[in-house]
Amino acid sequence: MTRASFQRKIELLEQWAADGVPPGQVWPAGPTSLARWHDDELCVYRWVSPNVASPKGRNADLRARFDAAVSAIAVAQGRTRGMAKLRAENAALKARNRQLSAQVVEMIERFMTLTNLLQQQSYLRRQQEAGRQAPNVTPLWGSAMGAESTKDRKR
Repeated sequence: MTRASFQRKIELLEQWAADGVPPGQVWPAGPTSLARWHDDELCVYRWVSPNVASPKGRNADLRARFDAAVSAIAVAQGRTRGMAKLRAENAALKARNRQLSAQVVEMIERFMTLTNLLQQQSYLRRQQEAGRQAPNVTPLWGSAMGAESTKDRKR
């Protein structure tokens, strides 16, 4: 009876691996939950002995099929070992990435603002310096040298 129950469970899992797990159904992910799995409607019954699903026991062939079916279901549902941890880590990294992207945008805005301020200050400083120097600068045509040069050209 135990081997028959094991076989029935494996056949059902292989079918689910091929066709997908029906909505609302829970499937055993390991040998302990396989042994405890009981559902009268599906005609699967629990067993007590831990050796039934042993990888080196007399049902090793069924255990190998169980492992393959569970792996196929897990892959189809995106639930492999460590997948939950990886998804949580991925979500945390995406959140951190969004945070860092926002900081980069803020730093770029600050940089652009400071660059504009520096350009304005530089422009104003040049204007002030030009304005201070303008009264001290005499045009070339108003100087003695400029006047002589102009007279020489007229001759």
